[in-house]
Amino acid sequence: MREKIKTERLETRTTKKDKLLIAKAANLKGMTTSQFVLSVARDKAFDVISESEQVLKSQKDKEIFVEALINPPAPNQELKTAFKEFKRTYAKASKEEND
Repeated sequence: MREKIKTERLETRTTKKDKLLIAKAANLKGMTTSQFVLSVARDKAFDVISESEQVLKSQKDKEIFVEALINPPAPNQELKTAFKEFKRTYAKASKEEND
């Protein structure tokens, strides 16, 4: 399997203390500092993206969602008005397509 060619760079400034800490951790993992930083940053990036893409984050969110599906509230006046506007717009667009 061919390794992908790496053409992009990431650079950062840090304190000497943080650099030594990262270098020690990388050494313990048998990696270079660059390999370690990239590995940890990549893993964290996946975690952050995955977390942000979850629609229902907590058990409470899931319960509220299911309850709304099972027992939906009656439409309020704003929803009724929006639906009437949608129907007018859709009917107008549909009529223009058929003309």
